[in-house]
Amino acid sequence: MSEEKPQPLVPPAWLIAAVDQRLALMEEAIGETVAEGIEMFHALTGYRPGEDVDVVSKVMAGDIMMTPLTEPREGASKEELDRWERSCDNCGTWCPDGQLFFTGQMVRDFHGSQVIIIFGMCPLCKDTP
Repeated sequence: MSEEKPQPLVPPAWLIAAVDQRLALMEEAIGETVAEGIEMFHALTGYRPGEDVDVVSKVMAGDIMMTPLTEPREGASKEELDRWERSCDNCGTWCPDGQLFFTGQMVRDFHGSQVIIIFGMCPLCKDTP
């Protein structure tokens, strides 16, 4: 009798798009942080270093970052956090304990650093192409 081996998930289009969007948000946030840091440095020293996200990426090179695909709203209650833990990152469906809920990770390169993006999805969204 042969055993069927689990097949790796082929990421649905919505998941690839959401990961791309998360990385774009990270890019924007880092760019804003770099810009603020450059202004503070300039105010203190009179010198203005290059205004490039790659300056930060050189500092981060080789680091590993981990982030969830989505996050609960700021100030979320414990109940909201608990629901978020088992809610689909695509459609928001809550899958309580005992119901199927799929979790996984996608790994992407971000300016030379490895970013691990954690996600969860309901059965319907898992099977959506």
